[in-house]
Amino acid sequence: MRKVMPDMTRRLRGMSLDHQNLSRKLNVIFALFFLGPVAGILYLVWAYNIFEDRLLPMVLLVLLVFAYFGYNILRTLFDNLARLSQSLTQSLGTTVGENDDEIGNIVQAVTNLENSLTRNFQALNKKVSDITALKELSELCYITFDAEDLFYLTLERALNLVNAEIGSVLLVERPGREFFIVQASVGLDEYGQRGRKVPFQTSIAKYAVINKAPLRVEDIEEDTRFSRRSRPKYGTHSFLIMPLRTMREVLGVITFAKKRDGSAFTQDDVDLLTPLLSTAAFTYDNLALDNALKKSSKLLDTVRKIVFLLASNMKPNEVLHGVLEEIRSLVPFDEGLILTVDPDHPDDLVVDLGHGTAHHYQVMRAKRYPYLGTIFDRVLRSDTGCDIEIAKDLTQEVEREIVDHSGLRFAHVEPLKVQGRSAGMLVVGTTHDMPFPAEKREQLRILAGFLSLAVEKLRLLTAVDLGKRELDTLNRVGSALASSTFAADKVLEYTLDLVSASTHAEAGCILMREGDELAFRAAFQLDLEVLKNTHLKMGQGLAGYCAARGEPVVLGQQRDPIHLTPAVDAITGFVTRNGLAVPLIAQGKVIGVIEVLNKMGGEFSDRETKLLQSIAGSVSIALENARLYQQIVADAENERAIRNVFQKFVPKVVVDKIVQGAETEGGVDEFKRITLLNIDIRSFSKLAKRVGPHRSVALLNEFFATMGSIVVRHGGIVDKYLGDGFLALFGAPVSTAHDADHAIVAALLMRHALGQLNQKIAAEYGGELSVGIAIHTGEVIVGNIGFEKKMDYTVIGDSVNAVFRLQALTRDYPNGILITAPTRRASMSFLKLKPAGAHDIDATGGPLEIFEVLGIKSQSSAPQATDATTKATTESQATLTPSDDQPATTP
Repeated sequence: MRKVMPDMTRRLRGMSLDHQNLSRKLNVIFALFFLGPVAGILYLVWAYNIFEDRLLPMVLLVLLVFAYFGYNILRTLFDNLARLSQSLTQSLGTTVGENDDEIGNIVQAVTNLENSLTRNFQALNKKVSDITALKELSELCYITFDAEDLFYLTLERALNLVNAEIGSVLLVERPGREFFIVQASVGLDEYGQRGRKVPFQTSIAKYAVINKAPLRVEDIEEDTRFSRRSRPKYGTHSFLIMPLRTMREVLGVITFAKKRDGSAFTQDDVDLLTPLLSTAAFTYDNLALDNALKKSSKLLDTVRKIVFLLASNMKPNEVLHGVLEEIRSLVPFDEGLILTVDPDHPDDLVVDLGHGTAHHYQVMRAKRYPYLGTIFDRVLRSDTGCDIEIAKDLTQEVEREIVDHSGLRFAHVEPLKVQGRSAGMLVVGTTHDMPFPAEKREQLRILAGFLSLAVEKLRLLTAVDLGKRELDTLNRVGSALASSTFAADKVLEYTLDLVSASTHAEAGCILMREGDELAFRAAFQLDLEVLKNTHLKMGQGLAGYCAARGEPVVLGQQRDPIHLTPAVDAITGFVTRNGLAVPLIAQGKVIGVIEVLNKMGGEFSDRETKLLQSIAGSVSIALENARLYQQIVADAENERAIRNVFQKFVPKVVVDKIVQGAETEGGVDEFKRITLLNIDIRSFSKLAKRVGPHRSVALLNEFFATMGSIVVRHGGIVDKYLGDGFLALFGAPVSTAHDADHAIVAALLMRHALGQLNQKIAAEYGGELSVGIAIHTGEVIVGNIGFEKKMDYTVIGDSVNAVFRLQALTRDYPNGILITAPTRRASMSFLKLKPAGAHDIDATGGPLEIFEVLGIKSQSSAPQATDATTKATTESQATLTPSDDQPATTP
């Protein structure tokens, strides 16, 4: 019975229309709405006997047709409902009932659809909210120009999106990946302070950086990847770490912890945060690029200004100062130094320029710093910059002396290279607790290259300026010495003035060698009067050592006692710190020493040594010239005295030849043709007896002076005095084509001068003189005749005898002038002559025609003569008057 009841219940439930499909329901509906009315109609037909009516079949047929069409329409409608139910069931996933109730299925599908739309609407509202948050963050990203603000805003929005309470932004430290650096945080208190460093290797955030993918941890204590307890500061076991990734690299991560509802982070959270963080990373990258562009622009602007400074006409030190200021405007520092390798001491550094305490750097510039083995040596050798923690890294005294001052905490040293050569270094220091960042170090490296150019320009301009000044000094030395009076004392004074100006020495002196000692001859800033009584032996002191060696000697910080002269310092009260001595050398011998002491602002270098050597060379030449000049003056005075005495006995031309070393070794000089003139006073013995010997000598001297000057003026020489006459030569030692003309003109002038002389003699002595003049042309032997104790420049030969014989013939011609035929032929003048017959005066040639010279024809009445003849006769025509108008023969 118990088994029958459930079966009957199932059968009754199966017969219920609620659990039937539409097809069965359609059949039931058709049966109820069609078969019932048809049965009723048939009943009525039978009851009222309507079968016999002819219209009954027609009515039944119409009824059946309408029933058929109605059934088909309902069938179609119900089939569409079945298909709709099936389609909704398939698309919405609705479960079909046991009785295949299509209407129920449609209702259930619509209900499911409503529920789905409700859920989707809620999700859509959340998406809209998220998108609105992303939009706001994006807008904030585009208007935010500070990375700190960007990261804080991103973190705040991201925490709201994932409904978390704790988060932080960590950037990877570059280079090296040793630490994460906190940029922003929420809910971490002191653990999230900006700038705090988190070790990279011990943080789980490193996996997001290494894998470049989000790291989601549902429970860190159960996660086998980490197997560690959660830290109390996070208050949760679930974490989400999202990488901040750009196209080039992973910048860092954003961490999330402790959801407000206590749930774990899901993939939906990851998907939700990805676009937000991508936008933030993209914006940060753009900000970084923009900042890099601005920094590059500022760097380029600084470089442009430095290039302008390098190309300007400013003084070298001003250029260097300007470059250092431009560097400081880009890389702020508290103290700055430019150190260069001393060219004269390659193992030392010198301070070229400093930025800081002025007095401190003035003191530093006066010193040299040995740098071998120091941190500066390593920088110059490695060609790379170096960071210095002053309290820790400076171990040597010279390092601390250069850098450790003014409260500096950190410093950076950058080498200065010029064409691969270490020129020096730039040292900048800061009082901050952090060293210079990498970005500033890179800028210093770039700008150090331009600073190297400025240092090199300073070196070159300094060298050029020093060269110009040295050249100017040498020019002034040369000009001063050339314009001096060859006085050695003046030369020394000029020299010390220029040495003082060019070497910047506190004191100096010039010592001249006197035998084996050196005597002070000139000095500046030293008491010369005291030093004049002091002599240094060769090898004693700096100057003596220089003179003994014959080469420059430099006295520096490492002073050798042999170079010091305490005695001199004691006398003068001067304290010698350093010095330089250069020898004065003439003709291979040391003649003196130039010494300078105590260079202001440093020590003497090779530059001063070379300059002083150049000056010493010029001074040596000047002193030698002064010595030679004094010797020449003395020799000239001696020669003048010799001439004054010697010319009284020897003709001037002969004296010139003797002085110039032209005399011959033997007694014979040459054999030549000359014109000889002999003048003799007639009856002078009677006049001499009357006036006495003293007055006779005076009278003769006056006569010889008058007649001799005429001879000399016309190119002749007085060979010898013969009592009351003399013999004159024309053509010796120098011959011309007009020697005969010169002799004849001189004779005519002598006769004219005799008239004037006789007027004076008559007034003083009561008488007058009468002469005879003989002129002959012939060959003679001319030269220095005699022996070494007594020699005369004279002539010998038959022509000399012939002129003396001709002189005897003049007795018949008072104040007459007789010439021989050879003289007449040799003359080119137009003479007024009177034949005097033929006489045997030449022992070798037979009788010679003799002529008396009356005068010289005027130029207008004579054929044109040569220029030389005209010149020889002009003076005689201007002064002579013909003695008579007697006819004369012409040549």
